[in-house]
Amino acid sequence: MASVYCIECQMKLCPNCERSHECSVASHECSDVSEVRDDLCKQMASDIDNVSAGVDRCREMLESLEKKKIKFIQEAEKAGVEICEKTDELKRMIDEHKKKLLSDLSSVKQKTVNDIESLCVAIERQLMSMESYKKYVDEVTERNSL
Repeated sequence: MASVYCIECQMKLCPNCERSHECSVASHECSDVSEVRDDLCKQMASDIDNVSAGVDRCREMLESLEKKKIKFIQEAEKAGVEICEKTDELKRMIDEHKKKLLSDLSSVKQKTVNDIESLCVAIERQLMSMESYKKYVDEVTERNSL
């Protein structure tokens, strides 16, 4: 005598229990255990094929993502090097410009200071000449008034 499987209750019933099996729904579908086993084996074989395909897809995705990660890291490192090179070049250009501006400023400063000093010397000569003349005029005026 073959065993029966109650599909709704998901349990195997021996021939003796089959008569006493009380289900909450009176018309449960039952099937021969060997048929249920064969159907389950077919379903598991189909499932394992799908799972195997899924495993392969997951591995391919992981491999693709790893390649993308490696490529991104390389590109980021290259961009970092380029940033450093560009900023170093800009710093060099700024330093050169600073040096030129300071040199120009120094030249303008020296010329202006020299011009001012020359003007001061000329004014001091003029002042001495004027003071000398005033002194002379004062002396002449004092002698004539005596």
